[in-house]
Amino acid sequence: MHTPHPVNFFNALVLFLDFNGSLNALENFARSDFRKGTIKRELYGNLDWSELEWNIYNVSRSDARLKVSTVKRQTAASYNTTKKHFYDKVLPSCIIAHYFFPKGYPLHQQLVLKLNSKYEEGIVNGLQKLLCTSYIFPLEKSLFIALFHENTNFTLDIIQKLEERAIIDDYLLFNPLTYHIPD
Repeated sequence: MHTPHPVNFFNALVLFLDFNGSLNALENFARSDFRKGTIKRELYGNLDWSELEWNIYNVSRSDARLKVSTVKRQTAASYNTTKKHFYDKVLPSCIIAHYFFPKGYPLHQQLVLKLNSKYEEGIVNGLQKLLCTSYIFPLEKSLFIALFHENTNFTLDIIQKLEERAIIDDYLLFNPLTYHIPD
């Protein structure tokens, strides 16, 4: 089996939500007091995993709560070896993301945005006013944001207003026409 080459990753952010937010959360985000500053980029080291650890990861990546006995059967390692490698090496290297979609995942539209801004801190803090999860992936000099929303036109208007206010220097917008909703 092929073992992937070591890869460096920046730490992804999953935002905590303001559960007391109003229904006009996106508008509240646009009215935020955007603080100038870039967010910290934490660089992970290489994932120096053995072939067994990559196998354990690949089997359990979609459900970290799988029973060790289930993972063991698919990796052909002993129970104790599988358990030790999972808890000592694989799990500590992973970020477990929890998400919140109050109306249910299928009722939120998706928008992917790559943006450059001198106001990254303000944007990240402002996104916490939204009522559902946002995923932020810091790139070397920009942010890659997976934004879930209810109305594409309204969301695009907000992005344009932020650009007019010079909060966003420039951006690329990826608006999926279709996407997979897991069962």
